[in-house]
Amino acid sequence: MMKITSIIFLVQVCFFGFSQKESTLNYTGKIGNLKIELTILKNDFLTGEFQGKYRYAGKEAYLNLKGTFFSPCLSMEESYKDKVTGNFFLELVDDSLLGYWLNESKVLKVKLDYQAGDRKLLSRKLPEDYASEVSSSIEGTYEYHLNFINDYWSPEQTEIGYNGAKSTVKIIDKDSIYIVFEAVCGPTYHFAIGEGVAVKEGEFYVYRFEDCEIIVSFTEKTVKMEANNSMDCGFGARAYLEHDFSKVSDQIQELSNY
Repeated sequence: MMKITSIIFLVQVCFFGFSQKESTLNYTGKIGNLKIELTILKNDFLTGEFQGKYRYAGKEAYLNLKGTFFSPCLSMEESYKDKVTGNFFLELVDDSLLGYWLNESKVLKVKLDYQAGDRKLLSRKLPEDYASEVSSSIEGTYEYHLNFINDYWSPEQTEIGYNGAKSTVKIIDKDSIYIVFEAVCGPTYHFAIGEGVAVKEGEFYVYRFEDCEIIVSFTEKTVKMEANNSMDCGFGARAYLEHDFSKVSDQIQELSNY
């Protein structure tokens, strides 16, 4: 009986050990002219944070990676023996990672191509992924995210740029709503900020203040806000409002004027 039990136990250990094996995501390519092999080991879908490692072709030692996926971009900090040795700023384009590696003394171009593994290890929860968690009411909080490699000033100052936006909609009555919005625009990060009452006109809601006009329209769990003139609306020099927001919550932020 003991022998049979031991065999069954060993089979279970082997089976569950295999089924629980962590997946990986593997790329090969170049930093400058140097060939590398890179592996993503695990990630957090809610935050986009992940861990990984890479090594130069022909070398046994790995450098550790700690990064964040911003969709479609990612940043990674590399370290060796607990010392930070460089940073990656990359964009996921089809099945390749393109961008820069840099440290305090140099900047090198990077191109990595997908080889094998679970592509979900480079993913994160986006505003549109909240659709199943929110109601169809137009009242709530909405977001828009856009990330890009920002080397506007110089490659040495490369970073992951963010041109995101957030809006809040509160129902006042059947013909009017109160809107609040804030959008970050362009590589120089100018702001488009505003709030006020929008009144229903046909299929749209319209906010007007002097020569500023903002058209607000809703579809299923999304809202589009479009300003007719950025300067008249008091936005920053390169800021604008022409965004499609996805609903992320039925809750609304505290409104300053209502």
